[in-house]
Amino acid sequence: MSLLQAINVSLEFGDRKILDNTGLVLSAGRRYALVGANGCGKSTLFTILSEERKPDSGTLSKKKGLRLAYLPQSGIVFVGHTLEQELETAFDEGHKAMARIDSINQELGSGEQAHLDKILEELQDLEEMLEFSGFNQRQARIHEVASGLGFIESDFFRSCSEFSGGWQMRIALAKVLLKNPDVLLLDEPTNYLDLPARWWLRDFLKRFAGAVALVSHDRSFLNAVVDNIVELYQGKLRNYPGNYDQYQLKRRLELEQVLAAWSKQQDQIAHLEKFVERFRYKASKASQAQSRLKELERIEIIEIPDGIKTAEFRCSSAPPCSQNMLSLSDLSRSYGSHQVLRGFSLDLQRGDRVAVIGKNGAGKSTLMRLCALVDKPDSGSIAIGNGVRQAYFMQDNEVTIEDLTVIQKVASDFPALSEQTIRTLLGSFLFSGDDIEKPLTVLSGGERSRLALFKVLMQSANLLLLDEPSNHLDMSSKRVLLDALKSFDGAIVFVSHDQDFIEELATRIVEIKPGPDGEASRHTVYDGDWDYFLWKNSLAGPSSKSVEKSEALIHGLLDNHLKPEKLRLKSDSDQKTRREEDKRRKSEIKKLQKREEEILAAIDTLSLDRKVINEEMGLESVYSNGLEVKKRQALLSDLEMKEGTLNNNWEDCVAALEQLILLENNALLP
Repeated sequence: MSLLQAINVSLEFGDRKILDNTGLVLSAGRRYALVGANGCGKSTLFTILSEERKPDSGTLSKKKGLRLAYLPQSGIVFVGHTLEQELETAFDEGHKAMARIDSINQELGSGEQAHLDKILEELQDLEEMLEFSGFNQRQARIHEVASGLGFIESDFFRSCSEFSGGWQMRIALAKVLLKNPDVLLLDEPTNYLDLPARWWLRDFLKRFAGAVALVSHDRSFLNAVVDNIVELYQGKLRNYPGNYDQYQLKRRLELEQVLAAWSKQQDQIAHLEKFVERFRYKASKASQAQSRLKELERIEIIEIPDGIKTAEFRCSSAPPCSQNMLSLSDLSRSYGSHQVLRGFSLDLQRGDRVAVIGKNGAGKSTLMRLCALVDKPDSGSIAIGNGVRQAYFMQDNEVTIEDLTVIQKVASDFPALSEQTIRTLLGSFLFSGDDIEKPLTVLSGGERSRLALFKVLMQSANLLLLDEPSNHLDMSSKRVLLDALKSFDGAIVFVSHDQDFIEELATRIVEIKPGPDGEASRHTVYDGDWDYFLWKNSLAGPSSKSVEKSEALIHGLLDNHLKPEKLRLKSDSDQKTRREEDKRRKSEIKKLQKREEEILAAIDTLSLDRKVINEEMGLESVYSNGLEVKKRQALLSDLEMKEGTLNNNWEDCVAALEQLILLENNALLP
């Protein structure tokens, strides 16, 4: 059912068209992601849908009585209430409804019967609204949402003015969710959320009954939540059913076709221009030249989308240094009476990519400051390897404000770079066009942070310490950063709440958890990547990396759980042992069932990959290029081998499951 519809909406800023006679339909039960280049107008569209801004033309059509809640990117500050009081204001409409119900009941009790049918209908509507909004369960809902977003019990009694900007936005998000509207508009809701809070929000939105439209640069979050991608490009909106990865597949094929058409058109234009230039002054060919000139004027030029223009960035080469780069031994660090870290140890080798994860406030940034030698530990030791040179990007790391423009600042800091090189590199970090001529004094916080990250990555270092480097980057810039970091030949320690970023980059995981009742945080070092971390914490879901791991894991399960001696009881009379064996057997069945699901998901992923490659093989740009054909044939061969391995693993898993289930069902254990 359609809840909200934008019809023929247009909006211009000066001579720039933000929205060009376009439209959008939001339906109940659907979850939409709005995507597009940075600055294309996504946030502006949300302000129109929420009626905070009027379009130049066009209309909004809404379901009668539509309830809409909108979360902007930033700029919300709460004062004057405790957290609990502020969250209670999300139910103001419910309190007004309760007051009106009391008034109606008094009116009915007075014996006045005028307009009785109308009053009773209003009373029924109000009671239904209260039930739907969750007003009667508001205390439980307030605690559920606040806890899911990372607030603890003691926070409820704190003044909102005590919370930082990021936590202020969490309060705003909590209020929007508690309103339980028909339509949720969320502009980058994950920006200030750590991983646990992102996972909670993901599950909340998947259960939400109304319509959701959101902007996010977290690819994993979008893949898990949305079922429609709405692309805003050159003022037009276009809907792609499916999640973000499915959208990228369809868009990539479309862009291939656009490139092929563009290339063909460029050849046509060059041919016509050459004819006109050669014969326009020759009397016998003048009329034909004029005909070609008119043909040129009639050509509608194909525009290449910004998303197809790939930018590259490479970190400076890492200077040589010792293999053992950094050793942290039994570190402790306190701020006043609050001990943040205790007994922290970590050895860092050249080539390591260590992701530091955990809730906000657990001590991640404290650890980064210790690694960067900005702070000193209260106890323990830090040893730096020979030749190690660090470059440190802090969350609040901003460039020094000087009377310079962006390009002048970079040119002064890196005089060896040409102006064209600087322009190209800055473009990778969302500084393009007039942006590079902006004075430093007018840059936003996000722009200053991006410029600071750029400067850090340009330093000659072999150890990069990056505290949430992807926070202010869009999808394409994040891709550029990831590719640069993956090719970096030094070591990296980074903090991130972006699951996709961690999954692609990390080779080791350090998880920091707040200690109970104000105790120091606890940490665990996982000597494996993101999939390994998920598996160790029983959080594993289907992943492309399951292909490489499933064989070892399956055979490990078979070796450890299916040996005959492990399936035999020592004594029929030992009831306790029998119960323990039953429990163990049920656990083994669950593990194998879970692994079977993961293998089948991995097989599905490989099938999709093969489909994509086969579709690419049909493109002229591929089949006309022998090198590209060989490359894809090699990929197909590799995928087929992996799929064969997975099929064998699946058969082993099924056989093991059948054996265990047979024992379970028929009690065949002696």
